[in-house]
Amino acid sequence: MPDDTNEPHVVRLFSLEEVLKLIPVSRRTLYNLMDDGEFPKPFYLTPRLFVWKESDILEWQDSLHATRFFERQRRRGRRPKK
Repeated sequence: MPDDTNEPHVVRLFSLEEVLKLIPVSRRTLYNLMDDGEFPKPFYLTPRLFVWKESDILEWQDSLHATRFFERQRRRGRRPKK
């Protein structure tokens, strides 16, 4: 079995344009979501280039799906299974 501890961990980064392709909202809506704390904020690679980590985007999508699932169940008068 190979030892993966020496393998570099690759973190995929997304530019604003790539994020807007993944998240079907306008640029302004994305900025509003970030300002409201509802979407992860990017970090700067250089003074003029900011990016998002793929893991942050995936976590946000997972939380969004879970939130919507629970809201649908609540509207239907059901309690989600634990």
